[in-house]
Amino acid sequence: MFESLEGLLTWIGAGGGAGVIAYWLIERIPTATWDPFWKRVFSLTLTGAFAVGAFFAAVGMGYRPGCPDWRCWVEQVVATVGLAITTSQTVHGALKLERKA
Repeated sequence: MFESLEGLLTWIGAGGGAGVIAYWLIERIPTATWDPFWKRVFSLTLTGAFAVGAFFAAVGMGYRPGCPDWRCWVEQVVATVGLAITTSQTVHGALKLERKA
């Protein structure tokens, strides 16, 4: 599926893979007794953490360029987390939410 670590990190950090991985993990963690609000907070936080971790790993490995100032870092982190959360919610909607014709 991935020919290199760079490809894997790109998929996780910028290709929506963090959302897919977090969704997969949440489905396998026993969360039946969790409050739905806190389950959602946990899943969104987990998604963001995977995405940011992959982003920083890609920068650290030299696969992605660093930023010249703090504003650029903030923009990159916000964009990365936003993409990951949007993807996780899209996967959840496609697989779990009731379809109405």
